[in-house]
Amino acid sequence: MFSIHKIHDGQAKPMELSKQNIKNLSGVWVNLVEPTEEDVAALAPLIKIPDEAIADVRDINEVPKLDKVDGMFYLLIQTPIVSTTPNKESEGAEVKYSVTPLGILLTEQCIVTISAKKNDVIKYLESKIKNVSNNHIVDTQRQPEFVTKMLLFTAKIYLRYLRDLHNRLQIPLSERRLSVMDKEIVDLLNIEQSLVYFDASLRSNYIVVEKIARRKGFAESEDDKELLDDAIHEM
Repeated sequence: MFSIHKIHDGQAKPMELSKQNIKNLSGVWVNLVEPTEEDVAALAPLIKIPDEAIADVRDINEVPKLDKVDGMFYLLIQTPIVSTTPNKESEGAEVKYSVTPLGILLTEQCIVTISAKKNDVIKYLESKIKNVSNNHIVDTQRQPEFVTKMLLFTAKIYLRYLRDLHNRLQIPLSERRLSVMDKEIVDLLNIEQSLVYFDASLRSNYIVVEKIARRKGFAESEDDKELLDDAIHEM
């Protein structure tokens, strides 16, 4: 499924894709989630989604990259996600942290984000757009700024989840009941796995962000350069 948004001068509005308005769809953001052949075919008049991008976002182990595909700017990063599942034994919820790829394509007409499943960075951006009036968080007509802010949001969400993981590790061993030690060990192993995912993903993301900073013609204004420096620092 996909949605199309135009965000400019603090105003965000959804857009429809049709033969009648295809020429007016300029400076928009296309958010493509769980892409299907039907979605790709429907978007073809606006942008031809490369098969490589679809394959990349479906592979959790795909390495972040910066490239040109079919003449388009193509960026792939690893973003953090959190999921909860009911735990019958404790009558609570089991929290797991992992990563998922996010692809970004740029054309003269649009910015496209592609993800194979729920993406917490996209969810964060959508909530901001929905709940904040006169919203200047992003502008879909300023592509370098949009991409850099996505990198910044990604880094901030990593930091948020790392704080959550840190807090889970602060329960003193003396307070852990012996009867639940097995469960606690499993929980610690899950945290360790999450940290391994985060560590590998952040290292790769950082390399890609540095490549973007060195790319001539990407961040030309002082504001974009400063924003990119912030993204590098946070990553």
